[in-house]
Amino acid sequence: MTNNAVLSPRPLILLTLSSILLVGCGTVPVDRVQPERLTVNVEYERQPDQVEVDVWMRAGFWQRRVRTEDSILALQASNGDIVHLQATSERGRYSASANASNGPYHLQLADFSPLALPMGPPIILQDPNAHREETFSLNDSLLFTFDNPTDKTLQWELTANCSNETFTVRRTLSPDASTLMLPMQTAKQQLDRASQARLLGTIPISVTLYEAYDVAHQPPFRIRKARGQDSIDVFLTTPSFGVSVSGSVGLQVSSNAFVGLGASTAPTKRCL
Repeated sequence: MTNNAVLSPRPLILLTLSSILLVGCGTVPVDRVQPERLTVNVEYERQPDQVEVDVWMRAGFWQRRVRTEDSILALQASNGDIVHLQATSERGRYSASANASNGPYHLQLADFSPLALPMGPPIILQDPNAHREETFSLNDSLLFTFDNPTDKTLQWELTANCSNETFTVRRTLSPDASTLMLPMQTAKQQLDRASQARLLGTIPISVTLYEAYDVAHQPPFRIRKARGQDSIDVFLTTPSFGVSVSGSVGLQVSSNAFVGLGASTAPTKRCL
């Protein structure tokens, strides 16, 4: 007797999806990636005393993570010194820090043309009242001073870390600015808006002054961030507990019409 049973397509579909997922999760050596399919995302910070570089390497439509294997991925200083980028716990990500006094640097990857990293005058955020690493309340204000070593407009950034999430507020300074006054109550309100929540507890905050760099680049490099900057870290104490409330009220306005009114407070996020 002939068996005319037809195989269900479901196992084949599941097998195909599993193969795609496995391909997406694996890493591939950079020397096995076609140059036009390689993307190298770069974040570069020129701090007063050092430079920091982070690189994320991806390949193709599925954004497979790429590893260096035996290929070079390094910073080359103006004096010829080489600083190799090291693999991080995140696959496909490499990072390095180097002495700013040995710059400017070039980022080298395998046989690709090196990426020239800019080395502008250092941006220095002066802290006359020694705020660094101190804890402040909502009633306090912070005062910082700085000089603008270039003709470019400087910007400042406020970053809070809370519940394994990062929330950032960015503002542009006036061209003639030389001070930054930061009332902590205002800072808290801005960070609450950025997080769409009420941040509670002790909040680690970074205040960063920076100048954005324009970096000439060509594939496979892509610039995600490049800037000269200086940062000061502080802590903001807020109430440790909060209550989120939501509710609604219905109103019958006619036999065929009903209006609902709702109200709620922002959710809360607990920090340190």
